[in-house]
Amino acid sequence: MGQSYASISLDDTKNFAMLVPSLMIELRKTIAIAIAVSMLLFSIAHQLGQEKKLVSVPRGDVGAIDIDDLRSKWQENVFRILAEYDQNLQAQTTRDALLDLQVPADAQDIHLGLVLAFQAASDTRVNSSVTVENARAAFIKYTTTHP
Repeated sequence: MGQSYASISLDDTKNFAMLVPSLMIELRKTIAIAIAVSMLLFSIAHQLGQEKKLVSVPRGDVGAIDIDDLRSKWQENVFRILAEYDQNLQAQTTRDALLDLQVPADAQDIHLGLVLAFQAASDTRVNSSVTVENARAAFIKYTTTHP
């Protein structure tokens, strides 16, 4: 049937002895690859942890917000952004600038209307110029009732 261990020849042990160095090289390569992959995964996990720290929101008292000051700054910035749009007609740039603003709670609908109007204009949708003008008119009306 099978070969017994007692009958292993001298040639078999020589062949095995010749295989050991190549097996050791393969084992070293495998260990080196495993260490490199582990280090890479650790590095990625560490970087993800760092990014999370960069975007964390501070807790506690961040100071009171003056609503009138916020509204005034928002209105000034929107007027400036609309004037820039009148000069360059870059709807996407205008939309992006509007998205960067802090908006008072009572003006969020007006602001959203402006952002969506300029999104439609940047997508070159039909009647987008009418949409932009309607959003602008709503903003002007808001500024007259909320000086």
